Amino acid sequence: VMEKDKKKCFNAGMKYFVSKPFKIMNIHKLIENIINENKGIINLEGKSTLKTVALKKRFGEDWELLNELIEIFADDKNKYLQKIEQAIVQKDGKTLQKNSHALKGAISNFEAEKAHFLAQILEKSGKNKTFTHGLSILEKLKNEIDSFMEEIEKYLNY
Repeated sequence: VMEKDKKKCFNAGMKYFVSKPFKIMNIHKLIENIINENKGIINLEGKSTLKTVALKKRFGEDWELLNELIEIFADDKNKYLQKIEQAIVQKDGKTLQKNSHALKGAISNFEAEKAHFLAQILEKSGKNKTFTHGLSILEKLKNEIDSFMEEIEKYLNY
């Protein structure tokens, strides 16, 4: 599938995409995810809290840089989380999308797959103006951020 074609479909309002040749297993999984998404259930199976191998590859032995980024993230995360919560409550899709995207970008520095995934869901919720399960997803994101921050601390002190 050409990426530009896929992007056109999403820009036109399509929410999901399965490229050809498709496997029936992938279609079943997509349907299950759609049903769960509509129920507010999020499947984090197969995603890790912290991908330490990728984290080491990203930073090498530059622990000072990693510590600086952790400090910046620790200072900024609550600002984003508060704005995300307000956007969900006020049903402000643009603000939800913008702040979830920014938080997702900050999270990606740490190879925190689950937190990244949850921020991405909130970002899509903002884009699609769907707020039904936003607060429960936000709570999961907050817990996952706490978990990956603990994992990073263990990793750095190991």
